[in-house]
Amino acid sequence: ATALIGQRTRLEAAIDKFDRINYWPSKGNFLLCSFTGKEARIVYNQLAEQGIFVRLFSDRRLQSSLRISAGTPEQTDRVIDALKMIEHS
Repeated sequence: ATALIGQRTRLEAAIDKFDRINYWPSKGNFLLCSFTGKEARIVYNQLAEQGIFVRLFSDRRLQSSLRISAGTPEQTDRVIDALKMIEHS
């Protein structure tokens, strides 16, 4: 569990550098992220095209949000790289 929290912290630090991606503080092994100017479904599809699967919500209050779970260091690297591409697209 400690390793997953470390990966969540890495993900938080990376997202802090983005202008159009935000997250809610979490004590779990995941982050609830929102995307300014992009629908979560589009981001979900962009991540899925790269083999990265996250949680998409159907609830209207969370329609601009995705839940991204922490994983291995390699998985975190892939998620950060994919979010960089999405941030700049």
